[in-house]
This record gives sequence, C-alpha cells and structure tokens, in this order.
Amino acid sequence: MPYLTASKLSKTIAGQKELVDLVADRAEIDRDFDPLEEAATDRIIMCVECVLPIFNANVESTKFLIYYCDQILPHWDTIGQLKDGETLKYQILKQLTELSAHCGKLDNPSLHVVQIFDKLKHYMPLPPEDVDIDKMPNLDFSTVECLLYSFHRLARQCPDFLTADPLVLKDFRARLNYFSRGVGGCKRSLDKMTVKKDDNEKLRIAPAVLDNITALIKDLFYTTPMYKCNIQLSFKAVDKQVKVSPSRAAGPQKRHVPITFDSSNGSSTKQVRSAKGGENVKLYTRPAGNLVTISKPMIDPTLEAEAGAAGPGGEDSRGREGGDTSITSQRLRFPGHIITNFKSSHLVNKGSKPFQVFI
Repeated sequence: MPYLTASKLSKTIAGQKELVDLVADRAEIDRDFDPLEEAATDRIIMCVECVLPIFNANVESTKFLIYYCDQILPHWDTIGQLKDGETLKYQILKQLTELSAHCGKLDNPSLHVVQIFDKLKHYMPLPPEDVDIDKMPNLDFSTVECLLYSFHRLARQCPDFLTADPLVLKDFRARLNYFSRGVGGCKRSLDKMTVKKDDNEKLRIAPAVLDNITALIKDLFYTTPMYKCNIQLSFKAVDKQVKVSPSRAAGPQKRHVPITFDSSNGSSTKQVRSAKGGENVKLYTRPAGNLVTISKPMIDPTLEAEAGAAGPGGEDSRGREGGDTSITSQRLRFPGHIITNFKSSHLVNKGSKPFQVFI
C-alpha cells in the first residue's frame, strides 16, 4: 500500500481520489465491522494510516469518518478487550481526529456526532456529590483531547446539537467544568516538574494536551457554544527550529570602513571596499590641490559699452586702458556665460551659488 501513495497518482487531485477509493475497497468499509474477526482492526488501522497524508481540502475523508463513527465506535468496549486493546483504541482515536479535520459536508451530522458525544461523556465524569472527597478519578487526557477535538470539528455542522435540549447542555457543562479543574491541577503539578528528553513521550507532550483541552472547553462554555478555535494536536506537533540556509550563512559580510582625511597636499591612500558582486570598488578621494571657491559671475551692464569704446589697445572714456593681457582680460568660459575683455571690477556677485574650481 505505501508504494501507491508514493506513485505519480498522488501528485494530482484525480489520482489522489482514485487512491482513496482503492484504499476504501482494501479496507472493506462497505461491510459491517467485526472487531473479533481476525486482523479486522489491524487492517482498518493500517489502511487509514496509509491514506491519511492524501486527505486535504480537495480530497475529503467523509466516507472513512462515517465508517469510524457508525461501525467502530459502537464496538469500543470489545476493541479494548483485544490484545493491546488500549493501544489500538488510542490509534483509532488519533486517526479519528485527523479524519474529522478533512471531513466534508455530512447529510445527517447529528447521527454521527452523537457517537462521539457518548464516548466523550464516558471519559468526562460528572462531579461527585461529596465535595470533601480527596480522591480524584483517573482522567485520560489524551483520549479526551482526541474525542473533544473530533466533536468540536463535527458539531460545527449541527450547532444546535447542544442547545436543542437545555438538560443535555447543563449536564455536559457540568462535566466540562469538573474536567477543567482536573486539567488545572495537572498543569500546576507539571509546572513543578522538570521534563527531560529521555522521559516518557506522554509526559513530554502533556503541556500541549492540557492547553488544547483548555482552549476547546472555553469555546463550549459560551452562552451559545462556539466552534471557532483551531488547535494543533499534541501528537502532530512539529519541530519549530528554523534552519539557516547555507547560501545566506556564507554570504559576504558588510565592513564599515572609517572615513579619514589626509592633510597632506600629495596623493592620499585610496580606500577599497568589497562590493556585493565580489568586485573591488574604489572609494572617492579628494583630488590634490588648493580648493578655491568663486561665485557665479554676472556681467556688469556697462561691460560691453566700455569694451567697445576703448577698443583693442585704446582707452575708454574713463581713461582706462583696453586690451589688457592679464588673466582678468582673457576669454573665460563659465557655465552659461562667455566673458571677454573684462576686469575684476566688472564682476558683480548677485548671491548666486559658488563654483568650486581646482587650481
């Protein structure tokens, strides 16, 4: 049977549904269940165990759930009398919880829910009449977690199951209240204990079992019972350790290089850092030389007139000589301006942004 679930059929929805039908035929769920029949209980457990990973939102477990509720649960006491009967009963309950999680729409949900409800009341006793009693009854928390979860999932399809009869609701809440007190006492005892890795599995998952039961009971204690909370079953708990990807772990580490300034006028040592691509990128370094700041020049309005009056090599009306060959009279180009034959007195700073020129 496992080789079928590992085949290509399990990769498509149509193939998964076909596998479910094959397993259903192999488990003979169309027949009445007889626990005294040789290997009947083992066969159904093994078949359902193989097909459980296939069930999802598109592949429903409805037919198997109906078989468990209508055929197996009524023979509960007989199954307990078999060899390793308690182990078989717990395996059946664990499978029942997983089947209920993927169950589709039931035609008559109350007919199947009542089977789970009766078993749940068997494991959740009424509070004793003697309030001074010192002995606490033997409470099976793992069994109650499975039954309570299955009831909580299926009762969503018949929300009036508990509220239809006020006496049924009152009786059930009395059982829930008494059982929740036992859960609280067990939690207080566990808090004082140190659970080790080599301890029994039930002892290690006990805190998760108690938390799940508490969450489910809270939903059922509303004035109108609710079926909204979702829990993670204790026996389905997974390791939540997050593994670091090797590629991320071995990635380049950022290095913060301090910025330094070289006071010397000569060449400075260029700093190099490693880029993400693995190439070396040179950091910007200030060029050598003196830094001179001059403002953006503006031409005096009388510049052109004076330059024209003086002419090359002559004098203007103010007695100033033209044709000066110094640096101030050379043809200079600034961004947006071409200035010829000007002197420093013709430059007017209007508050414009300065230029940085290296000499």
